[in-house]
Amino acid sequence: MGVFVKSVLIFLFLFSKVSFSNSFLRPELMIRDGSLVPLKKQKLQFSFYEKNDEKYTKFKSFHMKPMHLVVVKSDLSYFSHIHPYLNENSFEININDTYPEDFDNQFTARVIPEHGTYFLFSEINTEDFGALEFRFEEKTSEMGRELPLEEDLKNENGDYFRELDENKRVVFQVQQIPGCGGVLVDFVFHFLERNMNQGRYEDLSGLEPWMMMGGHSIVLSEAGRTAQAKTFLHLHADLPSQNSQYRFSTFNRGSLSKGIYRIWSQVKVRGRILTVPMTFKFNPVAPLECS
Repeated sequence: MGVFVKSVLIFLFLFSKVSFSNSFLRPELMIRDGSLVPLKKQKLQFSFYEKNDEKYTKFKSFHMKPMHLVVVKSDLSYFSHIHPYLNENSFEININDTYPEDFDNQFTARVIPEHGTYFLFSEINTEDFGALEFRFEEKTSEMGRELPLEEDLKNENGDYFRELDENKRVVFQVQQIPGCGGVLVDFVFHFLERNMNQGRYEDLSGLEPWMMMGGHSIVLSEAGRTAQAKTFLHLHADLPSQNSQYRFSTFNRGSLSKGIYRIWSQVKVRGRILTVPMTFKFNPVAPLECS
């Protein structure tokens, strides 16, 4: 095992110890009109309270934002990554609305596109407790449809792929490197564009950083009927320096079990955010036996 790989494994092992426990604060979510309504403009307001019921006020930014909020339909068919604003020590945002002046909130227009159950995963950064994650489960007035989660297609090399348009495609791989106490898992998105002169696909150009990182991704398990039971990962990738491969890494110590998962990658290309979902089977490998 190379020095670089060993360094990455050590870094991820340490980083994975950052607490995302929500036992420090009690969350409160208020929804205008009381419950979610498809395609209706509604304000979401998040507040957090300490054990003595005093409102918590000491927040810090987290990748340039006071809060990251991921909203998904329970069947994983819809996804939004938005960023509530901090206002008088509560976090607020209007969903099913637009913020044309805020590039990073361009996905607020269709947060709740249809009836059903929605899972909300919020992430904040605090001065006292570090980064914390909170989960909510909200329903509309009707049940809504449930779509089956189908594995994406594979190419002749056994890699997952998806056509973005007639000239762009993405190839997706899951790579695993066993280490002591766990396994380094890389979710690799390779963005390609057709060279019209040569008739072949080449690395996509025009890659730009977004919110301090090269790319952002969310991983959710098919398993788990509730928000609390889902495996949820929010991962980041550096901006590729030599090609157009984004590598989202995590250190698996059992949180990623065998099953079906959906990952959404978000990268900025030529001033535009590309959101690419991929549904894949994951078969974990065993870690090394280290004395």
